[in-house]
Amino acid sequence: MSAPLSRADLRALAKARCEDAQCLLANGRWSSAYYLSGYAVELALKARIASLFLSDAIPDKAFVNEVYTHNLNNLLKAAGLQAELTALQKTRPDLYANWGIAGGWSESSRYALWDSVAAHTLVGAIADPNDGVFTWLTQYWWKAAFKMPPSWSRNSIAPERAPTWLSGITSTSSMTGDS
Repeated sequence: MSAPLSRADLRALAKARCEDAQCLLANGRWSSAYYLSGYAVELALKARIASLFLSDAIPDKAFVNEVYTHNLNNLLKAAGLQAELTALQKTRPDLYANWGIAGGWSESSRYALWDSVAAHTLVGAIADPNDGVFTWLTQYWWKAAFKMPPSWSRNSIAPERAPTWLSGITSTSSMTGDS
């Protein structure tokens, strides 16, 4: 069994993978740059997700299982950022378009040869300093501005990271609508 990764580990790995992808791109290593840049986004999303857990509570198993994926769109949902991104569609169309590019990445890209255009497109969508997906995600490493899905246990989320509407909830059943 491998050692668990802390939020700090995930942030450091995400940053390193993003920088490595840019270095590979600058040196003409298109396929490797393409492949590694997707992992930068995956790790950035997982760093965000890690900030949602309490250290002294057992989280909801279904939620934990959602985290063990490489699918960036599923991780975006698990991070509670899908609605946030959708809301930015009109005000930050370049960021929204960049997610459209980055969200198509797959870990199976390691089995393909990518050309300069594909690599520049993906790495640019991820690493752009203004509207890059990575840049956008890093702002959520320290704050939780989302609405928690009803299926999550409020005891799995740190109180200081939970939405304010959770403060009046006293049990999981009142949150899910079960009696």
